[in-house]
Amino acid sequence: MKSKVNLVVCCDYAGTKNCFGDYFPEESYVAFAVSTSGCNDLVSLLDSIGGLVTANVCNSRKEAEEIARAWNETYKKNGTYFYDREMIPAKEA
Repeated sequence: MKSKVNLVVCCDYAGTKNCFGDYFPEESYVAFAVSTSGCNDLVSLLDSIGGLVTANVCNSRKEAEEIARAWNETYKKNGTYFYDREMIPAKEA
């Protein structure tokens, strides 16, 4: 079986520490595409993705990437994009 399962996932990393011990604030979202073989254990795959909020099956990797880009643009516009968030210092958390 060579079929692939393509997903677009959204994660919220609120409360997660970075490598300096600082925390991401509430609503720190990022979306990305994930592909796996059709016979892979999806529960294990999805369980390994921290902060998972949603996972949607797509028809292709390209479609998953397009949706992830659109979601991330929305997060940027509403100020909740993971990479644009100001960290909360560990001593304040």
